[in-house]
Amino acid sequence: MPRGHKSKRRHAPKKRQQTRGDRQHGEGAQEEVSSTAELAAAEKETGSPSASALSDDSSVVSSLHFSDYEYEESISEFSLCTECSLSEPQCPSEVVEWLILQKFHLKKLVTREEMVRALHPRHRFQFSDIFKCACDHLEVIFAVEVREVESSRHSYNLISKLNLPNNGRVRPGRGYPKTGLLMKVLSVIFMKNHCASEEDIWKFLKKLQVYPGKKHVLFGDTKKLLTQDFVRLKYLEYRQVLASDPPCYKFLWGPQAYAEISQERILKFLSRMKKISPTDFECLYEDSLKEDIEKLQAALAAYSISTSPTAVVQVTSSAPPPKPEDD
Repeated sequence: MPRGHKSKRRHAPKKRQQTRGDRQHGEGAQEEVSSTAELAAAEKETGSPSASALSDDSSVVSSLHFSDYEYEESISEFSLCTECSLSEPQCPSEVVEWLILQKFHLKKLVTREEMVRALHPRHRFQFSDIFKCACDHLEVIFAVEVREVESSRHSYNLISKLNLPNNGRVRPGRGYPKTGLLMKVLSVIFMKNHCASEEDIWKFLKKLQVYPGKKHVLFGDTKKLLTQDFVRLKYLEYRQVLASDPPCYKFLWGPQAYAEISQERILKFLSRMKKISPTDFECLYEDSLKEDIEKLQAALAAYSISTSPTAVVQVTSSAPPPKPEDD
């Protein structure tokens, strides 16, 4: 047999092995592509950022937007408010805030892992600071506390700062916290010498793009909430002004508000709102009398001084030594 044929036969098994190896490599590559596609699909379902969504955190939350949920009220139109934009989140803390709010709306807990996965990879190492910022903002805007309720899974829930039904939702079923709205209305009444006209209340709320007779995406029927629900729960009093023609109405604190909220607490709320959301704070008193503004600013200044570490040290050092107890 010619030497060339023998050589070809000798190398034939190697070619078959190479062909088989190429086929296996091709199958492995197809499996890798398939697994990558499945992973991308899974990330899309869970809200994790895929390779095509790494440009911005807001792309992650867009898959969890409000249109995916059914509200307790049929709301056909989303309105914007200055305190919490319903457009796509623009910064990492807003991504975390909206995720927490949406989970609360669905009556579900949110885990630390879900919040971290919702962030852009370049922001995840800053999660502690981002989470703290989101918690502080939610506390001021919605008057809720982000509290860890399951330490084993690092699960969190929003807890209303007031004893409103359904953990601040007020009405049965799903919903967003209404505590922040109530606190702001109580603040307006407080700044109007504990009695605010209905006109003053709506003048303030309209600046937050909350209108009477128009359902709000977070609060629903706000007029019913103020004049019926909060009145029934005794947080507000809604009275007709005597001898008014046509009839005019005014709001006052109800007995439940006096029972739960001290002057120090409302001053603390106003102080924090001024720090985190100065625009909302400014429109609270822009129409008030000059002496009322000066009185409030003095009260806020006194509150800030009394709660500063320096003031505590000064008070402690200047206090007389304790008397020995009698035997």
